[in-house]
Formats: sequence, structure tokens, C-alpha cells
Amino acid sequence: MPTLADPQPNKPRKLLLVGEPGTAKTSSIASLANHGLEVFILDLDNGLEPLLHPKYGVKEEFRGHVHFKTITQKMKATPLGPIVFGEPKVYSRTLRALNSWKEGEVDFGNAGEWDTTRVLVLDSLSALGEAAMHFSLQLNKRLNQQPFQSDWGVAMNKQESLCEMLCSAEVKCHVLVLAHIFFPSKKIESTNAEGRPITVEVDGDVGLPMALGKKLPPVIGRYFNSTFRATTNPAGRRVIKTESSPDFNIKNPVGNIPRELDPSELYKFFLA
Repeated sequence: MPTLADPQPNKPRKLLLVGEPGTAKTSSIASLANHGLEVFILDLDNGLEPLLHPKYGVKEEFRGHVHFKTITQKMKATPLGPIVFGEPKVYSRTLRALNSWKEGEVDFGNAGEWDTTRVLVLDSLSALGEAAMHFSLQLNKRLNQQPFQSDWGVAMNKQESLCEMLCSAEVKCHVLVLAHIFFPSKKIESTNAEGRPITVEVDGDVGLPMALGKKLPPVIGRYFNSTFRATTNPAGRRVIKTESSPDFNIKNPVGNIPRELDPSELYKFFLA
């Protein structure tokens, strides 16, 4: 019977990597392939160009380690703005890829049956939320309409349940989910030009992963055994923070990881 003292070098790591656009979240994936891990990317953001960067991307000899499926929604321009064109299939196609990852005649099987020589990447949590909302609206026959409260509930459940599944013990490979960061607004008491008391909304002090609704962002991280932040340090260098700061809470159960990683060093977390 296993005990807490038992070493578990092959235990899958489930990481939520949160950060602003342009903080090298996607390019950090290259380090995984460059150090021997086989990477399977669910590209819902249509943004894998950083992996081809001659300096920061996947090295030529390791590009066979990278598999990806770009799954995006067709949109159509109208006088009232862009709308979903055709049936929304991003959420269902994502589930189908997890159930049976096929590339031509090759079937890599169910992601739940992979081991820790592989990393499943979801890019991104934010795009998954949009796909879940489109799925919800289609389900309730209100596609391209303003969502009802019930639509929000269905979509939030779809987004949360997928994260719960990826982080469950049944998925035995490493998992990396990329998410944008936002700072939820808060209300503070102030005064106007005439000195009268008013209530104003300002950005909050602590960042959260961008997920649907108000209740999901504060709790979505509970499914992941680790949460890091991709950001830019005072010197202007892109880094991945592995320790909490006043504006973001981090989870890191791996003790021998530096306080900051260069994006090209993200592999150290999965191989530690």
C-alpha cells in the first residue's frame, strides 16, 4: 500500500499556467518536446506560431514529438457583428480528440490511457469557455442570442467538468492547461469632485484564471495540483513564477523548482 513517504517519480503533473498575452505561455510548450516528452496540443486559440520560432521554438530534430489539433469555430461577419456560422463543434470535437486521438491512419488512443512520457496541452481554458457557451446556446436553441442564466450554468458546468476530468486520477499523462489572467473588479468607496461619497469599480488586487462567470474563476484551480504564473519581471524578461506573490496565488508541490523559471525551462517541472 502506498504511503505519503513513497517516492512517486512517475506521478502525472497537472499544471494550470496563467498569464497575460505575450508572456510566452505557448512557446514554453517547446521546452517539453525539446527534452524528450511527447506533446499533444489541443489548439483552440489557433496560435501555435511561437513553436516554430527559430530561437524559442521546437528544435527541428524534436518536431516529431509534437502533435496538435487546431480546433476553431467558424464565424461570419454581419451588420450586427460576428456570429457563429454553422453548428458549433469545438467542444464536441475536443472531447472526441481526447477519446481517440487520430492522425491519418495512426490512432494514439484515449488520452486517459497515456503515461507520463506524454503531455496533454489545452490552449486555452479561455477558448474552452467560449466553446462551452456556444455548445450551451446550441443545446438550448438560442445560438447567436444573448445567453440566459441557465445557459451560463450549462456552459460553466461543461468547462469545469472537462478540467475535473483532465485532472482526475484516471488521466495518467501529464496535463498542461494554459489560461489568460484577469483581475476581477471590486467596489470601493470614494468621493466625487464635489466631495460627495460615491462607489466606484476598480481592478482587483489578485489575478484569477479566465473562466466563465463569476463563481468559476476562483475555484477552477482546485482541480490542478499546481498553478504557475507566466509574466514579465521588472527587468522586462519573461518568466514563469512558481511561488506566490501579492497579486497571484500559486500552488507548487515540487520543492526543488526555482522561484522563477525561464519559459525554456518549464520541462524541469514535468521531469523533476
